[in-house]
Amino acid sequence: DGLLSIGPFICENGFVDIVRKRNCMAKQLGYVDFYDYKVTQSEGFGKQKLFEILDGLKTGTDDLLKEARGRLAAEKGDAALQPWNMSFMMSGEIKTKLDPFFPFEKAVETWARSFAAMGINYRDATMTLDLLDRKGKYSNGFCHWPQPAWKRPDGSWQPSSANFTSLADPAAIGSGL
Repeated sequence: DGLLSIGPFICENGFVDIVRKRNCMAKQLGYVDFYDYKVTQSEGFGKQKLFEILDGLKTGTDDLLKEARGRLAAEKGDAALQPWNMSFMMSGEIKTKLDPFFPFEKAVETWARSFAAMGINYRDATMTLDLLDRKGKYSNGFCHWPQPAWKRPDGSWQPSSANFTSLADPAAIGSGL
């Protein structure tokens, strides 16, 4: 019931007016609507060009998609084509093939190297990692920063503390074992 009530609630409490005002602002700036404004600001071209690109992708991949869906249904049944099943039904094979390239024991190192390559560092930070799934653990990975990093008024560095959780299973396909 909660999810079903969100739409009517936001529509009755000002969201539609916000959408109208955003579209009005965008039109005054010379855009078709707010979405056209956002796409142009982000991508450097408007929504008409974006939809032309997306239509081209769809047209160019329709036959491939039809063939792949047919193969999936033939191998795993029609239920595999349901949107909520497709990701799971298709994931096993690729994870098995990728397993040797992403070993579980290198997961933390790979993560750290990825962040370093993006220019993110954790200088002097205290990090608590709770990465393995276990009975009773809340089923949501997250990153929590109870202490952000900052420079004190005297110029000295206050390092951060961070808590990272995940639901890794070393025995699962995709773990590299």
